[in-house]
Amino acid sequence: MDQDIRFQMRMACTASAGGTAYLAVPYRCTLRDVRATAQAAVSSVASSASTLSIAVTETSSSGSLGTVATSLASSNLAAGALGEYTADASSGSNVLAADTVLKFDIGAAALSSACAFVLDIELDPYARSL
Repeated sequence: MDQDIRFQMRMACTASAGGTAYLAVPYRCTLRDVRATAQAAVSSVASSASTLSIAVTETSSSGSLGTVATSLASSNLAAGALGEYTADASSGSNVLAADTVLKFDIGAAALSSACAFVLDIELDPYARSL
């Protein structure tokens, strides 16, 4: 069976501390995709940009694997808004060793109030490049 494996986890964020979530990779693989779904509306997101970004890094090397960007409408995050993953051009398709820890992070300055996301994380156990 040639199929990617998905994990789902909740990521809670606060205005004062942002939000961080971790996933220990259970086996050698590549990170295929990450989708973030906003669980509630947030008005007046502190970020003046048109997107809210979740940085995806490897904790052992602090190397960036990519970013999950969620579009904002007039600095508001809509409930159910989807964030799309963009892999880093140089390290986004790296093969991850078993027990690698992935870090998903929204900085404190990006949020004006608490919010939560559900992260859908897709791993390729055959460690194929993207």
